[in-house]
Amino acid sequence: MNRTVFYPLFIAILISVTLSACGPSKTIRTIHAGGPLPVTGVLSQWPDEIRRGEQLNEFDYYVTNDDEFVYLLINFKNNRLYQNALRFGFTVYLDGDTGFKQSFGISYPAGILYALSPIPGARKSYLENPGWSSIPENARLLQSIDDEMHQQALIISRSNSKAPIIPVPVNFNNLRAQDLDLVMNRAGNVMTLEMKIPIVGTRARQFAIDPKGNTFLLGFEIKPPTYEEITGENPAQVAGDARQSNYDPYGRSRSGTTQNISNPALFYQLSETYSRWVKVQLADRRK
Repeated sequence: MNRTVFYPLFIAILISVTLSACGPSKTIRTIHAGGPLPVTGVLSQWPDEIRRGEQLNEFDYYVTNDDEFVYLLINFKNNRLYQNALRFGFTVYLDGDTGFKQSFGISYPAGILYALSPIPGARKSYLENPGWSSIPENARLLQSIDDEMHQQALIISRSNSKAPIIPVPVNFNNLRAQDLDLVMNRAGNVMTLEMKIPIVGTRARQFAIDPKGNTFLLGFEIKPPTYEEITGENPAQVAGDARQSNYDPYGRSRSGTTQNISNPALFYQLSETYSRWVKVQLADRRK
C-alpha cells in the first residue's frame, strides 16, 4: 500500500478511547448480608439472595453490606481490560459524604507500572520496547512483581476536589489492622477481587466510606499514564471531524483523529482509559 495513503488511514484509527458512563445513572440497592462474610474472592461464599450488582461485558460486580462493612466482589471477564488492570492498576472509588468524586479510592492491583516507577527509565522501556520484557534480568523482575501483586495496594484520600490524586502505598498488615481486607484470585486470564471496607470511620478505622446517609458513589477506573508523561511528546489532538468511526476493544463506539505521533501504537494503548460509576444504597444496618 502507498505510504501516503496508509499513514493517514492508520493514524485515523489510533484515537483516544475513554470508556465512561456520563454519571451514576444506575442505583444498586444492597441486601443485608445478615452477618459477616468471609473475604475469600470466591462468589460461591455469597448466598444468592444477597448478590446485587451488574453483569457487564468487562466484568461482573456484586456488593452487599452488614452492620459494619461493605463487601465488594469483582470478576473480570474481558481479557484486554484484565491485562490493562494488571499493567496500569485498577482503582475502586467509594465516595461518601464529600460532595465530589474520587475522594476515597483503593488501587488494587496497584499495577506493573507503579512497581517499575522507582527504576529510572523502566516504565518507558517496558511500554515502548516489546523486547525489554524478554531480557532475562527484566523477566525476573516482572515475575517478582507479578508474584507480589496480590500484596500491594494504594490508597487515595482527598479532602477537597482541587487536591491532586496521589495514590499512597499502604502496608497490607496496616490495612487489615484497620479492618480493611483485600483478596485477589488469579487463574489464567481470569481475576477476581474482593474487598471488605468499613462503613463508618473511627480512630481505629481510618479508611472508611462514611456514606451520606446510606448512599455512596462507587466508581471503577483504569487510568494509564499520558503519552506525554511516558514519551515527553505532546501530540496535537484533533477533536471532531473524525475520518473513521468504529468500536473500541470493549465494544463501545469511538471516533477521532491524531497528528504528530511518533509511536501511534503506544499512544493508542495509553488512551484506553476505563471509568464507570454507579450509586449504591446500603441496606439498613440492624444495630
